[in-house]
Amino acid sequence: MSQSPINLLVRKIRDHVNKPWKHYWLRQNKAMFSQLCSSMDMIDDADYAIRAFEVGEFPESKPSLYLATVGVLQALIVQQDAVFHLAEALGYNYSIKKYPDLIEIRNIRHQSVGHPTKKERPKSSATSYNHIIQISLTKHSFELLSFMEDGNIKHSYIDLQSEISRQTKNLSDILSEILEKLEAEEMEHKKRFQEEKLSLLLNRSISYHSDKIVEAAYLDNEPQFGLINLKTIIKIVHTFRDSIKERDMELFESLDHEYEIFDYLEYQLSSFFQARIDDAEPPIDQLGIEIFAKSLRQQIWQLIELADHIDAEYEE
Repeated sequence: MSQSPINLLVRKIRDHVNKPWKHYWLRQNKAMFSQLCSSMDMIDDADYAIRAFEVGEFPESKPSLYLATVGVLQALIVQQDAVFHLAEALGYNYSIKKYPDLIEIRNIRHQSVGHPTKKERPKSSATSYNHIIQISLTKHSFELLSFMEDGNIKHSYIDLQSEISRQTKNLSDILSEILEKLEAEEMEHKKRFQEEKLSLLLNRSISYHSDKIVEAAYLDNEPQFGLINLKTIIKIVHTFRDSIKERDMELFESLDHEYEIFDYLEYQLSSFFQARIDDAEPPIDQLGIEIFAKSLRQQIWQLIELADHIDAEYEE
């Protein structure tokens, strides 16, 4: 079964929701994030049920037709609720009161299969007692007979395919607006940081500083120079991390382990260089300090690659 317009819109919304910077902030409210995930799933699930009703072959027996009719009307209401709950979870204000077609579909469901024996909501409308005229029931339509509390009788013809089409149009419009809002938010987010290139923070001179640390570790005769370059590098990588935090908290948190490695390497290297400056016995042997210096250089290269990758994403 190919994807419907609603399925395609939800897939695009999922893509935006799963952008790391957006995903992190949405997860801070666990209840709303759970509502968001449930809503996206139920929009899709209800859509599959509705489309199965449209294209599926059903026996012409009355029990099967009743089951199919009850099922599709319930799926329509579940899908409506899911779209409005999706909007709420994303912080957008949508009210069903602005969509009379959707309200009418809810009324059809309530009268025919939801609360047919005594429909008394909303309070502003008259109570009615309803039933489907059995002989009229087909896969595509049915006739509804309603006895009003004032004694009047109302006869309605319900075209199910027409109601499905109306709902698809209304919900597609809402989901399209939500998608536009998410796209605008992403554009604003990217625009904010587009000119702030992370690769400029990790300018190529940082490779020079890391090379000098390796040289100082190997030569073992310029500990002051090694310590100066080490402090320069550590300052740069922490400035880089602060910049990551501003634009993408999820990525920032994912770098915790990498920065634990930086802290460890800084401690070992600075202890070695300081001991040499003080003419004291270093706590690390020569081979060990060479390994630490090369590890620091490798960590720097990885940050440079990450910065280039992020800059490229923000240019798209």
